[in-house]
Amino acid sequence: MLTQRLSCDIQINMKTCLLLALLCFSSLVFAYESKNRLSFFADIADKNSLAGIDWMMELSKSEDLGFVEISGEYSLLSRLRGSWDDDLDADITSQHYRYYLSLNRPQTELRLGLQRLNFGSAKVLRPLMWFDNIDPMDSYQETKGVEALLLRHHWLN
Repeated sequence: MLTQRLSCDIQINMKTCLLLALLCFSSLVFAYESKNRLSFFADIADKNSLAGIDWMMELSKSEDLGFVEISGEYSLLSRLRGSWDDDLDADITSQHYRYYLSLNRPQTELRLGLQRLNFGSAKVLRPLMWFDNIDPMDSYQETKGVEALLLRHHWLN
């Protein structure tokens, strides 16, 4: 007999509420650029078959104020995974993937938020591998973000 179990793991805390309130309020004033990615996968076998859907929503906005450019981005990653052999198990997860606010000048960038720290183009052996885990076979190169303050300045020669 096929039984079904569905579990939902959505964490709502104060930071999430403030982020959503800020997005809703600012959407009345500003126009956003929106990108969506939807991917399906399945691994069908005699036992322990697996199928799922990944959806990533990305909202971004950039505004040039003359003396400084302000930009921000918010990405949400939602997953539905189902596995079955004798019974069906399904999990729905939703998590912040990236969010940041950035102030840019011609040679300087200040960025605060959950972001990807990238230290070069290496894929397998990288000097700072403890910040993220990159799967070389993953075409989307999804990594966990790091809550950080980034200050980058490019010096003139």
